[in-house]
Amino acid sequence: MTSTLANQTHIELSGDREIVFSRHFGFPRELVFSAHTTAEHLKQWWAPEHFTVPYCTLDFRPGGTWLYCFRSPEGEEYWGNAVYEAIDPPSRIVYVDSFADADGNATGEPMITEVTFEAANGGTDVTTRITCVSAEARASLIATGVQEGLGQSFDHLDAYLLTIA
Repeated sequence: MTSTLANQTHIELSGDREIVFSRHFGFPRELVFSAHTTAEHLKQWWAPEHFTVPYCTLDFRPGGTWLYCFRSPEGEEYWGNAVYEAIDPPSRIVYVDSFADADGNATGEPMITEVTFEAANGGTDVTTRITCVSAEARASLIATGVQEGLGQSFDHLDAYLLTIA
């Protein structure tokens, strides 16, 4: 199944465990990669529409962790924790991500996320591949609205890149 949202993010359900997001950003690869590498950057764009990121810590190195919180307009908080597996600047980041509590303890199934950055057409093609542990875990992730949420986050990233370019 494939779709393209109005925000230009292409989404593909691959096999029975993967979701693949791809989008072109009209900015240099090093800049787009950099926007993924610090808490200060991520707080500016890593959230669905109308959500904020009130908490974000990042130890950007293999074995380092990333703990973040999305806050809805109603004040509900959604936490995530990731452990970086591989970092190849400026082309690739791999981490194991899961929903978590505020202390970073996993509360859901782990997902492997690989983000690649490819220089293309005067900008950068970003592909985010999320691999779930099972088809059921992918269905649960889809039920959270991840497809719309990451597409909206990419919209925020595009706008944020304009401010730091």
